[in-house]
Amino acid sequence: MPRWPSVTAFRDRCHRRAFLAAGLRPSATALADGATVHCWVPARPDPSRSPLLLLHGFGATAIWQWSAHLRPLLRAGFDLYVPDLLFFGVSAAPGPDRSESYQAQCIMAAMEAAGVRRFGLVGVSYGGFVAYRMAAMYPTAVERVVLCCAGVCLEERDLAAGLFVVSELRDAIEILLPQRPEKLRQLVRLSFVRPPPVMPSFFLRDYIQVMCKDYVKEKTELIHALINERKHSDLPKIKQPTLIFWGEQDQIFPLELGHRLQRHLGDNSQLAVISNAGHAVNLEKNQSIERERARERERGCMSMRKPHAVCIPYPAQGHVTPMMMLAKHLHSHGFHITFVNTQYNHRRLLRSKALSSADVLPDFRFESIPDGLPPSDEDATQDIPSLCDSIQNNALPPFLDLLRQLNEGSPPVTCVVSDGVMSFTLDAAKELSIPEVIFWTPSACGTMGYLHYKHLLERGLTPLKGA
Repeated sequence: MPRWPSVTAFRDRCHRRAFLAAGLRPSATALADGATVHCWVPARPDPSRSPLLLLHGFGATAIWQWSAHLRPLLRAGFDLYVPDLLFFGVSAAPGPDRSESYQAQCIMAAMEAAGVRRFGLVGVSYGGFVAYRMAAMYPTAVERVVLCCAGVCLEERDLAAGLFVVSELRDAIEILLPQRPEKLRQLVRLSFVRPPPVMPSFFLRDYIQVMCKDYVKEKTELIHALINERKHSDLPKIKQPTLIFWGEQDQIFPLELGHRLQRHLGDNSQLAVISNAGHAVNLEKNQSIERERARERERGCMSMRKPHAVCIPYPAQGHVTPMMMLAKHLHSHGFHITFVNTQYNHRRLLRSKALSSADVLPDFRFESIPDGLPPSDEDATQDIPSLCDSIQNNALPPFLDLLRQLNEGSPPVTCVVSDGVMSFTLDAAKELSIPEVIFWTPSACGTMGYLHYKHLLERGLTPLKGA
C-alpha cells in the first residue's frame, strides 16, 4: 500500500518557512567539547532592536514552539534568537552532562558566537529551567526574564506528595516522551484546557514518528537530571526583573509551583495567572500573554529613563577604591552603573572571587578594556610609567567600542565618570556627545600638595635637594 504523506513533516516545513519569512536564518555553533547548538538568528541583525532569546519546552522544537509568536515579537522591536536545546532538533552533545546548567553554558556560548552580549530571555516549561539557570550564571548578560509554566521550584519529593497527576518518575517520562498514541493523547489532554475533541491514532503515530523518536535515551536522562535530589533550598535567587506566566489549570506543573516561584523571587518578580489555560498557555492564550508582555514593556520603558553612569578609574588601588565608593553611592540613588576595569585588573578581580555571580546586580555591571601592555605575571605590580603611557596611547579605541556597545542596550549611557588621569575618556565622550565628569581621587593631603606645588617651587622647597 502507498504510504500517506506525513502531516507532521508538512507542518514542520510550514514552521520553517515561517521562520525564514520572519527574517531568520538557521545557524549552527560547534563548541569546543563537541556539542553543536542549532539556532535561528536574525539574517540581518539590527543594533536598534533589543535581542531576545526564546527557549522552547520539552514537547517541542524551537520552530514548533515559537512559530506563532514571531510576528508579535518582531513588531514589538526585538531581534530574535531561537535555539534548539541539546537533544532537540539537531542540537546535540557527546558528553554525559544532562544538567540545565550545561544546557545554559551551551546556549550562552552560542549567543556569544552570534556576537550578542546582552539580551532578554523567555523560557517555556523545560526551557524555563534553562532560562532560570542562565539568569543565575550570567547576570551581566541576561537583562530580564520571562518564565512560562516553568516549575523551577519543584522538589523531588513533590512527586510522592501528590502534587502531580502521577507519583512515579517513570510514569511522568512515559507521558513527556510519548512513544504510543495513548500516551501522546494523554499529554495533549494534560497540556490543554480545551484539547482537540478528536485525535486520530494515525495522526498521533505520525507525530511520534517525526517528533518523538530521536534522542529518547538522552531526553530521559534530562528528566532524571532535572528531578533527582532536587530541593527548593538549593535554588539560587536571580536578580533580574522576572515576569512569570502560569495557566490557572496547568496539570503538568500545577499553579502552586508558580506561587512558590514568586515567593522565592519576591518583589523583583510578578506572577500573571492566565484563566482558562493549562500548561500550553503560550499556545492557548497567546493574545493574553502578548497583552501582559506589552504592559510589562511599558513598565520597562521607565527603566530606560534610568541614568546610566560609566565609571572608569585609573587602574591602581588608590584610584579604584574611591571610584567604587562613588559608583556605589550613585547606584544607591537610582543610577545604572557600568564599572570599567583594565583586563589585567578584571582578571585579578575574578580570581579573587570578589565578583561572584550572586553579588552582581543587573544594574551594576563590570566591563573591561585592554591596557595595551604585553601579558605579565598576574600577581605582579605593573610598572606605573609604562602603564600611564600605554593607557593614553592605546585605550581610546576599545573604550569607544565599549561605549557604543553599551548604547545599543538599555538604558543608554547618560554620562561618563572618569578618573582625572584617564584623559583619553574626554575624547571618547566628545565623539559620542556624552557628558563627562572628572573625578579627583587623591586624598585631601594629596590634593593640598597639588594645589601648593607651585608655591613650594617658588620657595625652593621642591624638588628636594639631591633627589
